[in-house]
Amino acid sequence: MTDTVEEYEALRTIIRETGLNMIQWRNFNIDPDWYLGKIGVTETGELLGVKQLMELIREEFPDLKFGYYNPPMERIQGNYEADFAHA
Repeated sequence: MTDTVEEYEALRTIIRETGLNMIQWRNFNIDPDWYLGKIGVTETGELLGVKQLMELIREEFPDLKFGYYNPPMERIQGNYEADFAHA
């Protein structure tokens, strides 16, 4: 639902228009087919996949930070200044 071409284009617009400097990515931890059925969404449009969407955003906006409150252990042991999005 959030990785459709339409949502990707909208995200690009928001980043450009607002100067957004960080995205706090979250996973929904729910079966997407069940959820979409519950909210009545039957057509989502062309999907990019979250990984590809993030790669495209990173390519176009290389200074944009990606954050997440639950980083993997590898990042926790990494270089705080280089590996973490922070103020």
